[in-house]
Amino acid sequence: MAKEKVTLKDIKRTGAIMEGHFVGISGEHMPEYVVKDRILEHPRLVEKVAKSMASRARRSHPEVAVGPAIGGAILAQSVARELSRGRKNEVQAAYTEKVNDVQVLKRGYDEVVRGRRVVVIEDTVNTSKSIGETVLAVQNAGGHVTRAISVLNRNKTNKEIAEKIGVPYSSLVKVPMKSYPEVDAPAELMAVPVNTKFGHGAAYVAKQRKKCLCYT
Repeated sequence: MAKEKVTLKDIKRTGAIMEGHFVGISGEHMPEYVVKDRILEHPRLVEKVAKSMASRARRSHPEVAVGPAIGGAILAQSVARELSRGRKNEVQAAYTEKVNDVQVLKRGYDEVVRGRRVVVIEDTVNTSKSIGETVLAVQNAGGHVTRAISVLNRNKTNKEIAEKIGVPYSSLVKVPMKSYPEVDAPAELMAVPVNTKFGHGAAYVAKQRKKCLCYT
């Protein structure tokens, strides 16, 4: 089966990669930001992504595709559908969700993955927190994670993510992006107003305003 190749051009065409001044969940400042929801707005691209992910996952013979809600959950369903084509037994789909800021399996999904081969699916990998917690949730439920795949990897290499999460990992597109602790952020970046619509900019700005009020 021919492999569907997803390119950076495909991603940029959706408007998913923005420039400006953004604050991530880690609190670091960034000149670029990935609005991953833009990818999910395009069914044809999602289908292309799912086919590409399925072609990578198929060699490990997964029985379940699992992704962290929300984006990873949507993609896991699409990947499971692609993996099920031409198979007698369909590949099931499940998802993790946050409880106390940690990805966990609920709704009986622990029973779905127990004793089975699982591929973990994610939209974008930044710090590897969500994808790593999803891998761990599956393993804690008795599932065997054969590999993990994401659409985008914002880090320099896939190898460093594989080492962090402890399973084979690959991404369809690598988009290394710079991020800085506030004390190390370039002056030219800090001079640009923080985007409060995307990322955690709104919380950052609110916190800064609160600090200013404390000193008045």
